[in-house]
Amino acid sequence: DEREQTLNALLVEMDGLETQEGVIVIAATNRPDVLDPALMRPGRFDRQIVLDLPDLKGRKQILDVHSKNIKISKSVELDIIARGTPGFSGADLANVINEAALLAARKNKKEVENEDIEEARDKVRWGRERKSRKISDQDRKITAYHEAGHTLVALNCPKSMPVHKVTIIPRGIAYLGATMHLPIEDRYTQSKQEMLDELAVLLGGRVSEEIIFGDITSGAASDIEYATKIARRMVCIFGMSDKLGTVQYGGRDEHIYLGRDIIRSEGYSEETSREIDIEMKKIIDGAKKRAEEIIIANKNKLDLLAEKLLEVETLDISEIKKLIGIQETPAIPQS
Repeated sequence: DEREQTLNALLVEMDGLETQEGVIVIAATNRPDVLDPALMRPGRFDRQIVLDLPDLKGRKQILDVHSKNIKISKSVELDIIARGTPGFSGADLANVINEAALLAARKNKKEVENEDIEEARDKVRWGRERKSRKISDQDRKITAYHEAGHTLVALNCPKSMPVHKVTIIPRGIAYLGATMHLPIEDRYTQSKQEMLDELAVLLGGRVSEEIIFGDITSGAASDIEYATKIARRMVCIFGMSDKLGTVQYGGRDEHIYLGRDIIRSEGYSEETSREIDIEMKKIIDGAKKRAEEIIIANKNKLDLLAEKLLEVETLDISEIKKLIGIQETPAIPQS
């Protein structure tokens, strides 16, 4: 029939045997890495359009669109909300506005206020608060010192991502507490010193547990996992190891197009692999030592933060700085 003829003509055209005027093939995917290479050959899809996550200007425009049908307080500045949502997709931003409207409705408010959008943004990024989850006093204390350790190290590492708030209220599925960071502006590169600062911050929680309790818990598992990934990228991809030099050690032979990491052949010897492990451990050990020095030198502030968290459960950055005596400075650059 007519549909079958059209399909056959389309398949012939896709195979490059003859042209069929008037037939346009459009396809979309969010996993281009698993496409059959035959689909990517010249003549198959002649135009490839990459839709990246929105930048600051794009996020502001998306927020404007989704907030048109919602009554928002005049005190809400969408420019600031856009700055505080780097990495959000259009769907994430729509979800922020919808969640803010629901939060305001539950509180019988006539309009959405800053605090509603703030909580909605945190819920979308880190998960919903789970205040009903029962946690023992000992676990609460360990969590308070763990998160206070992250926070204190971050405040003493000038190149680390700015702290947004810290909480010991469980969020999402995994978090017993969280130290939340938000960049001031969109960033597309990261320096070596910024990565070293980030590693020190990640290890601040484990270091705090060791110093205060003389023991360690499994609560730092995700911190250690992420720190290891950063160290490996520094050594193998970014050429940030003085010993191994400016060489990429992530070479691989891809044997199949679907799931390219299933079969992988590393492009270096076992001896080099050992050197990579040594360099990674050296970087992580250095970051841990730096975190230890910061926490030991500021132990009184660590105690203040932990005790306050046990009392109020959540502190934003202005409250943190006021508590430990850091002068507030403008966090958002003037445009």
